[in-house]
Amino acid sequence: MILGARYGTPVDMWSLGCIVAELVTGRPLFAGDDESDQLSSQLEYLGMPPARLLARSRRAAEFFSSSTNLPRYCSIVKKSADDPDDADCDLPRLAGSVNKSGTYRCPPGSKDFDASLLKIIGREPDVMDRRHRVRYALYSETMA
Repeated sequence: MILGARYGTPVDMWSLGCIVAELVTGRPLFAGDDESDQLSSQLEYLGMPPARLLARSRRAAEFFSSSTNLPRYCSIVKKSADDPDDADCDLPRLAGSVNKSGTYRCPPGSKDFDASLLKIIGREPDVMDRRHRVRYALYSETMA
């Protein structure tokens, strides 16, 4: 919805799940000061949407750079020759930014959605059986 892409039943089901979670916990899953900040919150946990989805979204240019396809709230950090993590990775290293209310937004996919959701409902991640872990599909191929 935020990106202005066409949507159908999968998005409606995702929205319903978010609403139910908010009713149960009393807190929004993806709180934000505005549309951009709410999208940043989703990206922190769910990672980047498929390029195919961004290409079909009317408002993608408002939130993603047209030259890099990276979120506008992120910046590319120069790689260090001394850092062993940078040596084996061809992907750009991203840094997040601070939103209007002072909350730091991390780069896409840098937070663990399952562990955070379990913390909200008061369960420890290691207690949950793998078969029952939270599954999500906001940007999966079924929704693109």
